[in-house]
Amino acid sequence: MSHMIELKNNLNIILNAIPPGSEIILLDTPLHLNVGDVLIYKGQLQFFKEHHIKIISEHSDKASKSFIVKNHRKIPRNAIIVLTGGGNFGDLYQHHQTLRETVCKYLPNNKIVQLPQTAHFENQSKLLESSKIFRTHKDIVMFARDDSTFEIFSNYFSDNVYKCPDMAHALYGIYPKQTKEMIKNNVMYMIRNDKEGSQQDKNYASCVKEDWDTICNINDKNKLKKLLFLEKLNRATGLNLFDIESNWNKYTDAMLVRINNYFMSFDEVITSRMHGHILCCLLEVKTKVIDNSYGKNRGYYDSWTKYVPNCELITN
Repeated sequence: MSHMIELKNNLNIILNAIPPGSEIILLDTPLHLNVGDVLIYKGQLQFFKEHHIKIISEHSDKASKSFIVKNHRKIPRNAIIVLTGGGNFGDLYQHHQTLRETVCKYLPNNKIVQLPQTAHFENQSKLLESSKIFRTHKDIVMFARDDSTFEIFSNYFSDNVYKCPDMAHALYGIYPKQTKEMIKNNVMYMIRNDKEGSQQDKNYASCVKEDWDTICNINDKNKLKKLLFLEKLNRATGLNLFDIESNWNKYTDAMLVRINNYFMSFDEVITSRMHGHILCCLLEVKTKVIDNSYGKNRGYYDSWTKYVPNCELITN
């Protein structure tokens, strides 16, 4: 069995918290152009499809909080509240954490499942404040993408914590694999240009660099802008006038075909983006990963991808 198949199979631990046939409400789905988050979302949808888990309602990162506040009394008791995975658990991306805390406060009688996340808090007081809110809930199951997150979740947030790979691994075997004939370029340098950038990134200052915002094109950005406007109208009217989720899901399917082909045109990808690295694993493209500002990429590599062929961690 290949290590990538093993990683995909490791996701089945989630079935202990969300059994096949469950009805779920999926929150915090990405309506933005961080393609890594879109890959997580696609992996979640693939996992739910394969295991006959029914999404009765889903809401984006922009609309989830207002949905919960307005509709919490109408949510069925048996519906499992599922929070999208990723790398935004903590105080770097506060609006995601505020949503999770809102869910804990407003839905005390529903099971909550946090799909695989990496946790990081800059401020200890913020960690303790959030922990206090989570600990008031009676039924939270949490999945951690690395050992550090496992410890944070276990010590502060829940008694039901499990280690699990990223949900994008559900896409292995669904996406194509690179062949030699596809390779047209030498190396892609995909380097973060945001607040998670690291000192190591400076080693590539003289290189021609990519990030998700350059890999996504003007059509992607215009489509997102339009859908954000329509979702704003949905929230303002309190009506679901526009089906944002299915529209964005269909568009991003096509977008990812283009992005996959672009990645597969390179012989090697050197990246400080975790999902630049994971996408290469899915496509079987040679990849070297650089750590981010707080150890997320190293932790993930050490936990899951160090034995994947043609993967390497750059340590200096």
